[in-house]
Amino acid sequence: MPVSFDKFLRYDIHKMMYKKEVMMITMLKKYGAIISLASSLILLVLLWLCVAMDSADVRIATTIYMIFYLLFGRWLKKQRVAEENSDNSTK
Repeated sequence: MPVSFDKFLRYDIHKMMYKKEVMMITMLKKYGAIISLASSLILLVLLWLCVAMDSADVRIATTIYMIFYLLFGRWLKKQRVAEENSDNSTK
């Protein structure tokens, strides 16, 4: 039975999306230390501005950035744990 073009296209799109996810995770692993250091420095500067300027806008921006910073850290930790578990299960 021949495969319809629609099914082939959906399969191809899913395959491309999976490749993009793998590439993104590989990039995060490769540049994870640099991303973490840059994020920490940005947070440090925002905290310094928060103290130096004593402005409500800077406090709001710092709080929002801290939330995203913590969420990104948790997500990155989950990715590393999942990778370690998959490495342990394949050994």
